[in-house]
Amino acid sequence: MRGIAISGSLSKYYAAENPDIDYFIITAADRLWIARTLLHLFKKVTFLTGHQHYLCMNYFVDKKALKITHPNLYSSIEVATLLPVYNAPVMQQFFDENAWILEFLPNHSVPMDIHYLAGYRKQRLKRLMERIIGLLSPDKMNRLLMKITDRKWRRKWKRKGYPETDYDRAFLTQLHISKNNPVDYEKKVLQSLSRYQHQHQQDA
Repeated sequence: MRGIAISGSLSKYYAAENPDIDYFIITAADRLWIARTLLHLFKKVTFLTGHQHYLCMNYFVDKKALKITHPNLYSSIEVATLLPVYNAPVMQQFFDENAWILEFLPNHSVPMDIHYLAGYRKQRLKRLMERIIGLLSPDKMNRLLMKITDRKWRRKWKRKGYPETDYDRAFLTQLHISKNNPVDYEKKVLQSLSRYQHQHQQDA
């Protein structure tokens, strides 16, 4: 992983009674699905301690796709409120790539929040794992893991009756981007905003 931030409700300094932690993660180029799979396996291990619901890996991008591809008010608020916790330079690069948020939030000029950045540690194990993965045709492995995950998600949510018209937005699955948000807050928030604006225009 190259950059990590907290998103979701905690990034807005709000938490319900039983909150989880939403992570926004930036990976090395063409390594997103390898990183996501390893984190998913780690999350499975947390079942042993009953912490599996504490972690939500809802958005990944790799360094080839730092610019958010669906600019709107909801996305701009999510970007603006991210709380970086690892690798400030990479997170700053992400924010620079997404300066488009000023089109929706023209008064946003708050510098990157660095209060929650983790201190640097020597990462010998991480470097060793990256070297090992580098010997195993990582580009092919990355694509294969994306395809396996995509098939698994599509079967799972089709069985649950998830609307096909909403699937590709809620489960954005591309080589350099992974978004997993079955609740689809983006659609709900934007629809609510549209209804409010329509009602406001009628009342004006």
